[in-house]
Amino acid sequence: MLKFKGGGGDSKAQRSSLPKDMATSLAEQFSSLHGQDLGGFTYEQRRSAQTGARFDISIYDAAGALRYEGRKFDGAQSISFWKPEAE
Repeated sequence: MLKFKGGGGDSKAQRSSLPKDMATSLAEQFSSLHGQDLGGFTYEQRRSAQTGARFDISIYDAAGALRYEGRKFDGAQSISFWKPEAE
């Protein structure tokens, strides 16, 4: 189970190494990641402002570029991931 790394109303996120269970979930949702080494990937997790959501996640590749975003909803066991829109 993933845990929020902040406390109280703190919305600051801290980058951490991508946990194995999160990497597995990401690879299950994006077939292009099957068999790839995600060891250099990191993530930030922060409380979500979205109603019904527990937290939001940003996932970065080894170069530090944002590659995926995700959200875990209250009561859900899994995280929904998507690719961020190009600016």
